[in-house]
Amino acid sequence: MFELETEDTGQLKRIVVAGSGALLVGLAIVVLNLVVPLVVGGDYSSTNVVFGLFGVVVVMLATHPTYHAADRLDSS
Repeated sequence: MFELETEDTGQLKRIVVAGSGALLVGLAIVVLNLVVPLVVGGDYSSTNVVFGLFGVVVVMLATHPTYHAADRLDSS
């Protein structure tokens, strides 16, 4: 998916922080649009489904570079 070419620890730390933030935002989008209507008993609208799936895409796109950067930081 995304390959990190850098070995600079400062840049890797920034990637991990940004990726962690993106993961939190993506999970918040999923929870607010897919889980909360289920728990509250409200009905799903098409906007809930669209934004919930957008949250899933955000999580999927943020996971690999974040994990890859964290793995490189651990190995250095």
